Amino acid sequence: PGADLKRLEEATADMFKRVWGIRMGQIKDLAEGEIRYFVREYRDIVYEMPFQFPADMLFVIRAVGILSGMATNLDPNFDPWAETIPFAERLAREEVQRSWREWLEEVVTVGQTVFRLPHSLDDVLAQARRGDLTVQTSLAPDLRRRLEKLEASVDRLGWMTAAGSMLVAGAVLYAADAALPAGGLFGLSALLFLWGLSRR
Repeated sequence: PGADLKRLEEATADMFKRVWGIRMGQIKDLAEGEIRYFVREYRDIVYEMPFQFPADMLFVIRAVGILSGMATNLDPNFDPWAETIPFAERLAREEVQRSWREWLEEVVTVGQTVFRLPHSLDDVLAQARRGDLTVQTSLAPDLRRRLEKLEASVDRLGWMTAAGSMLVAGAVLYAADAALPAGGLFGLSALLFLWGLSRR
C-alpha cells in the first residue's frame, strides 16, 4: 500500500528488457552487475517503498530460485524466455474461459441474495412485531461459512481481474511489436494467476 505503481512498472519493464533472451548459464555472469545497476538506478524503490511480501509469496520466489539453479546445472543453454510466452498464452486462454464462468457464478450468487433480501427483511419485521426477534452477538455457523465463501469469491475475482488486465495489456503490446514488455506482462499475468490459485 502506498507504493508508486508507475515507478514499479518502470523498474519491471527495465528488468525484463535487460535480461530478456539471456540463457540460464549466462545469468550468473551478469547477476552481480545487474544487481549493482538496479540498486543505483532504483534506490528509491529498494530503500523507500513500503513493500509487504506475504509468506506464501516468499516461498514461491525461493522455489523459483531453486528451480533456476537446477535448470542451469542441467542445461546452461536453456532459454527460459522462449518457453515463457507459449505457456503464458495457453494459461491466459484457459484463465479467460475459467474467469467468465466464475464471474457468471458470482453474479448469479449475488443476484439470488438480492432477490431473497426483501423476503428476509419481511420475516425479520414480522418477528419483531410479534416480539419473537432474538439478536445473536456472534455469527451463526452457516452465516459465517457464507461470509467466508463470499470473501474468498471476492478475493479470487480480484486476482483474476488483475491477471486478465495484465494479459490484455500484454496482448496489446505484443500486437504493437513490443515483444519484450509484452513477455513481461504475460509472465506477470501467469504469476498473478498462480498466486490467485494458491489463495483458494
